Amino acid sequence: MPCDQMDVRQLLLAGVALLLILAHLFSPAAGVDDTSVLLLIVLAIALYGGELTAWLAAMRELAAEPPRTRPRTKAEQPAPAKPSPANPVRPAPEPRPDAPAPEAPRAAAEKPEQPPSSELASRIRQVSYMVEHARVAAATNDLPAGQARWETITMIMEAAAGQPRAALLMIWSALDERLRASTSARDGVAATHRLVEGGVLPEQFADAFEAFRTLRMEIVQEGDGQVSEAVVWSMVDIGASLLALIPPRPETK
Repeated sequence: MPCDQMDVRQLLLAGVALLLILAHLFSPAAGVDDTSVLLLIVLAIALYGGELTAWLAAMRELAAEPPRTRPRTKAEQPAPAKPSPANPVRPAPEPRPDAPAPEAPRAAAEKPEQPPSSELASRIRQVSYMVEHARVAAATNDLPAGQARWETITMIMEAAAGQPRAALLMIWSALDERLRASTSARDGVAATHRLVEGGVLPEQFADAFEAFRTLRMEIVQEGDGQVSEAVVWSMVDIGASLLALIPPRPETK
């Protein structure tokens, strides 16, 4: 850079640097030590402190700004994907006027409707309450009782080998046989009415027995897996409770 284009600060720094170089040439022992370098740095900061501060502030603002993305030019945009020659995109064929209409998908085989689990559980609780009312009425009227409920359940479970549907069949057979044997009636329903009229069983027993009989028939008509084993065992327990209310037929001499 020509000397006539340099400002005063540049001339001052150049003069000091030239003075140090001449001192080093004429007196190599003195040399340019760290003190001389530090003097030059301090002098440069003193002369150009304002410009240095402005430059640092500009760099800090540039670092704080988020990076700007310029929009792609048309030449830089990716070309649209072309269909592969091996698998060309073919338009769907138009249906012919004389073509038959497509068949609707066939519905799956309809399963027999079964009462919802919540409804079935509610009905079982209702029958259980009816049996409990009959038991309380029998105890209030001091009516004779039959075999203990737990003894009946133990015998049924052993005979059924843990199969709930077999246990339900056995408890129903035991109920029907006990009722018919007590009155010599043709079936359990007729025998129940005779025992209630004779004061052997409470009136609540007839309603509980009829509700149990109806619900048992619905469960038996359902296939395996349609009704849970817990529901069937609940019915076995209710049947044993009904059987415990029927007194045994007195032995004739």
